[in-house]
Amino acid sequence: MAIDVKKLLSGALLELCNERPLAKVTVKDIIQKAGASRQTFYNHFKDKNDLITYTYCTHVIGDFRSADMKLGFYEFLCDAHKYCVKYKKFYTQACSLEGQNSLREYIFEQNYRNYLSLVIEGHGKNVITDELLWAIRFNAMGAINMHFKWVQDDMSIAPDVKAKYVLNCIPEILRQYLPA
Repeated sequence: MAIDVKKLLSGALLELCNERPLAKVTVKDIIQKAGASRQTFYNHFKDKNDLITYTYCTHVIGDFRSADMKLGFYEFLCDAHKYCVKYKKFYTQACSLEGQNSLREYIFEQNYRNYLSLVIEGHGKNVITDELLWAIRFNAMGAINMHFKWVQDDMSIAPDVKAKYVLNCIPEILRQYLPA
């Protein structure tokens, strides 16, 4: 059985995050903890932020994907926020890091693409207008800023309440295209 090097490095990052602030964790720390070489790290990741994003994708949201909307958009949001709470220590620290290739940048782009995909998959490209694209981008940016504020505030609002707040803030021009 082959070793999944990416998961090994990601696991090392999560362990180190429990030992000291993520901002102080270096690539050297990660490779020492994982028992990997520097070259191995850079064969799989551009930098520490790239590993953080990978860890977010594999551990925080795991198999959870926007394509799985069978239960509806509200339940989707509840699940997303519950995953954040599950990995609170890592996620809180990862969200505080800024700069090129940051998790904030990744989550914004992911959020924007998810909204756009939901509209197109459910209603086709012909409904896309400049106004709708503006609403999607505006909502994605606002949602991310409020999400990071929620994280910064120690996730003090329960995931289901936060999901309700998010839904109530989506403009009608976008809400009409989202799954019930």
